[in-house]
Parts: sequence; structure tokens; C-alpha cells
Amino acid sequence: MKGLALARGYYEDIVRPMLETEFAAALPGIAAGLVGEGSECFGYDDLYSQDHDFGPDCCLWLTDEVAARYGEALRQAYAALPSTYKGFNREHTSRQAAGRRGVMSVEQFYRNALNGIAQPSSLMDWFKIPQEALAVATNGEVWEDAAGQFSARRNLLREGYPEEVRRKKLATRLAKMAQSGQYNYPRALRREDSGSAYLAAAEFINHALGALFLLNERYMPFYKWRFRAAVDLPLLQPVVKAVLAITAGKDMGPEGEAKRLLIEEICRDIGRAAALRYQVQMADDFLIPLAESLADGVTDASLRQLPLMFDLA
Repeated sequence: MKGLALARGYYEDIVRPMLETEFAAALPGIAAGLVGEGSECFGYDDLYSQDHDFGPDCCLWLTDEVAARYGEALRQAYAALPSTYKGFNREHTSRQAAGRRGVMSVEQFYRNALNGIAQPSSLMDWFKIPQEALAVATNGEVWEDAAGQFSARRNLLREGYPEEVRRKKLATRLAKMAQSGQYNYPRALRREDSGSAYLAAAEFINHALGALFLLNERYMPFYKWRFRAAVDLPLLQPVVKAVLAITAGKDMGPEGEAKRLLIEEICRDIGRAAALRYQVQMADDFLIPLAESLADGVTDASLRQLPLMFDLA
């Protein structure tokens, strides 16, 4: 059974009846669903996911008023609910997973998910939030939200980065693709430095994926799920497959040279897509000039002053 379905069944059969009986007055201020960290929130869970931090559980997000009046009582009541449901139990929870599920305020959830920024109010706030944090804050399902506070923030975040922020982040990804893939990878090959070549290729893969997610206006998740999520991107799927191909084979000899050529193809294709989106010239396949053109087109003063290579994700 998938985690989202298990969580919804647990909520409908166990949690909501308790709320209706014991906290009817608080119900209008309680949103319910499953959103946050964990493969089940992305729908990526499988049998291997069930060996840790998996079981019947959900999230209850409270308005500030309900949290102040009922929060502690709700936490105690939720903790007293059965931990076993449909043959699954949630007794094996790691310390790292503590606080992901159960009762919390709307403010607390978003502040924890977004690196301390409960609600971005400026372009710099948006810039400071990593893609993987936004992926966590916008995944999963919301089943009930009468007050609408949780969903209002969720819907805003799901609209994606503001265009100025996306442009700056994409410029940085392109520059780092050039640095790692077009400059440092071939130099490592010439030096026959397999370790440096491996790391340069890994850096390139990460930044190429970051660029692909930005061009698709999707948030890139935690590294474990990046290729899995990339399969669902609507644009540039041949490039996604090419990036995946770099993970195979050696980084020396003919295989390394084949990777170098593939890296150049990927840079060309992603560069052309970026140039087309922002209507800028792409003089050649080396991505640094294109990255500089994108960065030069950012008009927000706080973002313009940041170095080309600087990003927080």
C-alpha cells in the first residue's frame, strides 16, 4: 500500500472521528493531509521505503487561534491514537523524522520546511529558499482545509519561483555547468585524474538537473529522488536521458571522451532552451557568456549584486 493512501485511510477512519468527537469546535481551524519529508509524500515510496519512518500517520495543521487554545490537547489526543492500522505500524520512527507528522501550526510547518522563512515576502526571501525545500513544502495531498490558511500558502509556493529569481538561479546553474562540465572535466581527462573527473561529472549532473527543473518551472527534490522526478518533467526529456547517461561508464579513456562530447551536447541543448526562453543571444556552446547575459537581465537590485556563481541551492 502506498503511503499517501495509507495516511488518508488512517485520517478518515481513525483521526477524523476523534476530532469530530473531542474537538468539534476546533475543526474549522484544522487542515489535514500529508505533506513534507519522506518518499511517500512524493508518491515515490515502495517496499524498500517501509523499513523506516513509514506507517499510519498524517499531518494536522492548526491556525494560530486553534493552536493557542487546543494545540497541547490535540497533540496528546493524537499521540494516544492507535499506532497500528491495516497491518502497518509507526513505532519505528527515527530521531530525524520526529516532528514531521502529527499536530503542528501552519506557521510551524512552513517555517520548518522553508529554512526559517514561513512565508516569502521579498525576492531575496524566495532566493534563499532551496529548490528541495520548496519541493518538500508543496508535495503530497491536502484533504481538508476549511480555514484555507495552509492551502493559501501552499498555492502561492506552487506557482513557482518569481521570474527574476528563476532567471538568477538559472544563470548560476548554467555558469556552474560550464565550470564543472566544459572546463574542469576535460582538464581532468587530460591530466588522467580520474577522481577529479568523477567529481566534476557529478557536479555537472547536479547543475544540469537544476537547470532542467528551473526551465520546467518545477522544484528539484532531494538528490535521492532527482532523476525519478526528472522523468516526469514535461520539457526537454531527451536531455534528461542524456544527463542520466553520464552516470554510466568510466571517466577515463574513450568512455571519458564520449562523456565529454555528451556534456557539450547537453550544454548546447539546455543553453538554447534558456536563450529561447529569455530571448537572449547564445554566441557559442560555452555557457559562461549566456549565464552572464541572463544575470545582466535581472533588474532587482538585491539579486543583481550577487556574484554569478552564488546560490543557496
